[in-house]
Amino acid sequence: MKSLTRGGSVEARTLIERQIRRWNRIDAVLKKASPEKPLAEVSRRPVLTVSGSAGSGRERLAVALCKELDYELYGRELLDAVASDLHCQRMLLEGLDEKVQSNIRLIFESWLRGREIDHREYISALFRVMGSLAERGGAVILGRGGAFILGAKAALRVRLEAPLPLRVRRTMESRKVSEDEARHFVQTKDREQEEFLRRYFHSEASDPLAFDLAINTERIEPEKAVGIVLSALAQRGIEIRKPAI
Repeated sequence: MKSLTRGGSVEARTLIERQIRRWNRIDAVLKKASPEKPLAEVSRRPVLTVSGSAGSGRERLAVALCKELDYELYGRELLDAVASDLHCQRMLLEGLDEKVQSNIRLIFESWLRGREIDHREYISALFRVMGSLAERGGAVILGRGGAFILGAKAALRVRLEAPLPLRVRRTMESRKVSEDEARHFVQTKDREQEEFLRRYFHSEASDPLAFDLAINTERIEPEKAVGIVLSALAQRGIEIRKPAI
């Protein structure tokens, strides 16, 4: 491989030009990705989205919902589906997941690993994978901008929150770390999530119109919020039916 000079090698310039053309194609895909018809109105096992800040208990609620409804959980599992869609290894997506990095840095990191990939390509793949899940049904999508990507395709978009001290304490317990480490983890995740939502969905986690139901898990434990979610679905006229055995 040719070394990079201050002005950039032919290979580097070609790589960047090719990446820019790819971004333009992906932008076109994203603009056409909004659903025309809410699938939640026609599916008997529609998709739900669960999101929340670090330590809010969003994983606990998602797991409890899947157990109650006999649904599949797609959180980190989405990375495997996206990797399959993009025909790449999952390790290439780890740095993209709910984070914002320099596109130039991502270009060269992925190039060195033998595969060009960037945030826009990742987001485009998320649209395709989540769209397929919405059509198939029977899934809870955890984070990764699911509420913003699916919109009306989701039967219910749930957001969990809790005060910072409680979220830090929960993180200390779940990750077996010190208070300082837990606080740093929570605040870093909060910042990454906020940047992710602003950059790719032009929205905020605190936007009340982006979600159908918000729950404070300081007052209601995540597992006990399952009944609230089911009641909210019933109020929407949606009765989720478990598959026949």
